[in-house]
Amino acid sequence: MLYLDTKYISLISGKLQKFKKSNTTYNFRCPYCGDSQKNKNRARGYFFQKKGSYIFKCHNCGVGRTLANFLKDNDSSLFSEYLLESYKAFAVTPRKIRTANIIFFMTILFNWLIILTILTHLFHICNPRAKKKI
Repeated sequence: MLYLDTKYISLISGKLQKFKKSNTTYNFRCPYCGDSQKNKNRARGYFFQKKGSYIFKCHNCGVGRTLANFLKDNDSSLFSEYLLESYKAFAVTPRKIRTANIIFFMTILFNWLIILTILTHLFHICNPRAKKKI
């Protein structure tokens, strides 16, 4: 998911004033409050990593957003693309689920057949008078 977040941060970076990257943190002027009106060089909006994804936080106005909500507020077309791509990245199709269920139930059935075969053989070994129908 970090790759996808990084990709969309770089796509929206052109719309953010004073955008800079340092290691895994991104710094820019906050699009919500605009930072300082007196000093145009102030940039107190940040993207930082938290629990495997990027979070936006402004240290001037205190606004905090996930990357998805930040994109929704600031660029709706990028937000739509981000959602579509994130769903594709983690998509589980019904065919995959159906195949996994079939394999699971076949494994259980096979194990039960092995157990029944072993029990049948044990029964005939313990009871020599029983008729063998194997």
